[in-house]
Amino acid sequence: MATTNFSNGTVVTPEWCNEVDQVVHDSNGADYIDYTFTDTGATTRSVQSKLRDMISVKDFGAVGDGVTDDTTAFISFIEYLSDNNVQGYCPSGIYLFSSQHIEFVAKDNISVVCDMDATFRDAGQVVTGANGQVSRITLGIEFVNCNNIQWVGGL
Repeated sequence: MATTNFSNGTVVTPEWCNEVDQVVHDSNGADYIDYTFTDTGATTRSVQSKLRDMISVKDFGAVGDGVTDDTTAFISFIEYLSDNNVQGYCPSGIYLFSSQHIEFVAKDNISVVCDMDATFRDAGQVVTGANGQVSRITLGIEFVNCNNIQWVGGL
């Protein structure tokens, strides 16, 4: 698709709009849209390139609404980070896990940056002990035989 420069009186046809719509919604559509950071010395690159800077847990289907089970999305997210040696991001939200214990074995080079109010919780399972005392099961995320793990932020 060629660059289109508009001037006063330019008529935008439905055909042109359909072409733009097709390009933008194409799997590579973000390659056609420029992004420029607003600082001295910044260069222009595609939105697609910018989007690839950080992988989000939401890219794997996590919702973070405190209701939806985010276990599978979170596991896939961590495995992707390890397999591809890239940094991941957990935006604000309450990430709910149906499993109280999640274990990653021999996963290296995992770096996760979380918003400070990103919260990780179990699905609220409650255990009643022999003495009748009720307690909440605590979520545990364990990295076994893993190297170079960095986790910043979150609760």
